[in-house]
Amino acid sequence: MAYAFASGLWKLSDPQGLRKPEWERVLWRIWNTGLGASPGDSKTATAAIVSVRAEGRAWRPYRSRGARSSVTPPLDARISGLWYDPATSGEGLNLTLVAADRLVLTWHTYRADGSGEPHWIIADGAFDGRRFSGAAVTVRGTNFGALFNAANVQQSSWGEIVLEFTRCDAATLTWRSDQPAFGRGTRNLIKLSGIVDSGC
Repeated sequence: MAYAFASGLWKLSDPQGLRKPEWERVLWRIWNTGLGASPGDSKTATAAIVSVRAEGRAWRPYRSRGARSSVTPPLDARISGLWYDPATSGEGLNLTLVAADRLVLTWHTYRADGSGEPHWIIADGAFDGRRFSGAAVTVRGTNFGALFNAANVQQSSWGEIVLEFTRCDAATLTWRSDQPAFGRGTRNLIKLSGIVDSGC
């Protein structure tokens, strides 16, 4: 009965302006939590819709969303996660928005001396909701496990990293290194994974 109701409801004209995945969340909420005796009860549907809305889902009319698709939405913690450039698969970045105006970045890549050795680049800087810019450093000097000694860690300036976000799942990375072997360049990044149920 609930399945028939769900199928029939989606065939309607999306009266609340929800996208299909959001309707599916509403219907699942109705079925799974038993918010009303009848799945078709309007109060039950309203309670489920309010519950989904409280999770931060976009809530403007469907047609309006389509008309405004060219408008870039504000960014938030949805950008946190693992990123990479498909053209250089095998290296990647971990981005974490630690405050509304601060981002920490770790770039897992390789040394530029042809050795093939792994190389971590770390940057911490300002984020204005669309653009990140931060000084980058590298660390070396100690060992793994029982041989680790924090006193031996050496931090070296690496240069500057800039990220320009076009969407919550796409960005352009630009770097300018103090170390000539790394030089300067760009990467076209996409998000590989992020926070579950973040909406991006």
